[in-house]
Amino acid sequence: MTAQPGNTDDRQVVPRWRTFKRTLDTRELASLHLTFPESVDGELEPLRMAFARDQSLYTAADLLNALVADGRHDAEVSRLSTFITDLPEAPATLASIIAQLRGKRGPGQEIELPPNSGEDPSQSDASRRVRQLRELLGNEPRNAVRWVDVALAHATLGVNNKAQREMLVALALAPESRFVLRSAARLFVHLNDPERANSVLRQSQRLRSDPWLLAAELSTSQLAFGRFHNERSARELLVSENLSPHSLSELASELGTNELRSGRDRRARKLFDLALQEPTENAVAQATSVAEEGDLRLDPKLLAISHGFEARAIDHSRRGEWNDAATEGHRWLLDQPFALEPALFTSYAASVGAADFELALSVALTGIRTHPTNAMLHNNAAFALANLDKTAVAREHLAFAPDTQDDEDSAVHRATLGLVLFREGRDAEGRAMYVSAIESLGTSKRQDMAAVATSFWAMEETRIFSSFAEQATKKAIQLSGAHPSPAGDALVKRLGRLDGIDLRGFPIS
Repeated sequence: MTAQPGNTDDRQVVPRWRTFKRTLDTRELASLHLTFPESVDGELEPLRMAFARDQSLYTAADLLNALVADGRHDAEVSRLSTFITDLPEAPATLASIIAQLRGKRGPGQEIELPPNSGEDPSQSDASRRVRQLRELLGNEPRNAVRWVDVALAHATLGVNNKAQREMLVALALAPESRFVLRSAARLFVHLNDPERANSVLRQSQRLRSDPWLLAAELSTSQLAFGRFHNERSARELLVSENLSPHSLSELASELGTNELRSGRDRRARKLFDLALQEPTENAVAQATSVAEEGDLRLDPKLLAISHGFEARAIDHSRRGEWNDAATEGHRWLLDQPFALEPALFTSYAASVGAADFELALSVALTGIRTHPTNAMLHNNAAFALANLDKTAVAREHLAFAPDTQDDEDSAVHRATLGLVLFREGRDAEGRAMYVSAIESLGTSKRQDMAAVATSFWAMEETRIFSSFAEQATKKAIQLSGAHPSPAGDALVKRLGRLDGIDLRGFPIS
């Protein structure tokens, strides 16, 4: 079997990491302010000086951002527009910048799923981008944006040592850039070094005045130390009268999550109300993730937010809409192709809920490229392979699985081994593995997972017309009824349609 995707109990509002162009689409780099004060020229001067020193896409876009946010459409804006469109980038860059800075819908905000060709588009695209960006960096070695983008491409390919070196170059070139700092924080979290992620952010002189940086600092502080370092500064920013609700969204969401987990539900709801006024998709995903925990009432329209793949995937899975959950999970993975969470979620949703074992395998293998030692991804790949009757390869993946009798993950691995043994025709051994896994999950008070494992065991007994089929089926129905879950409900329905026929013929409905 596969393990349920990560607990919502430990989700933090860690920054997303996208290319510079796609980050512009999300308005993450837009002005912090509702309006610029009368002394706007004084605030613009540092941006003009930065552009004069380093005429790059980033410095030009930063200055154009501020000018357009101030409502200017003069000769300076025209010159910057021409400069950006003449750069050897995609020709839609300027249109995307201006559309997003004005709050309009820009191009390229949704992700089309590739045909089921067996090729991983994130990998092929990342390889192409590495080649292109390395060539461009040969002519623009001081372009911090390109260093961040090539680091993202290498992280997507699983070449983390190069990604880290490239990010350090970007930090040296632009140590106060919001884009660089948030991207660096996400990379170090990806590298399982949240302390370094937090340190990078805390060194910024802009930290206490930029809610985007402060939100990232709070989330990495929780991951690294289990507490906030700058909560007072964060709360002071929340009551600022000249910061836009959009710029405060992730900060309020992170603070609200902490209040919720501290048992202060009323305060949490007020903070999430602020976070969701003009939310980022990350804030919507956070609210969706903790909604049941804190009795948050979310407007369903929020799920339509651009790039809201994670939020929609979570919502569909809770409703038992597994095909849709797997589809949105796949889009989430394509949006964050280096990340562990979407690979775990989607390989689970595709296997357990949707019975789409080809998709589950593809997604698990994508995750393994960037997390080659993650035991649960290897387990999920093995589960999909066993259901595709590729047991020899499944065993290769199970070699990464630990075997400790008192560990919840180990029980999941034993259940998967039980499936492999059944498919190898070693029914008695497979049965023993399933029973051991079910007992361990029950002992660890994960009766919902025990119900899922029992349903999979019953399917194997039913598939071979075993005398144990009726006993296992009754136990699966009993456990699923006593400890309901969307996955358990789906499996009981599938089990009810089985009559000694290969379970791959039964999609979830």
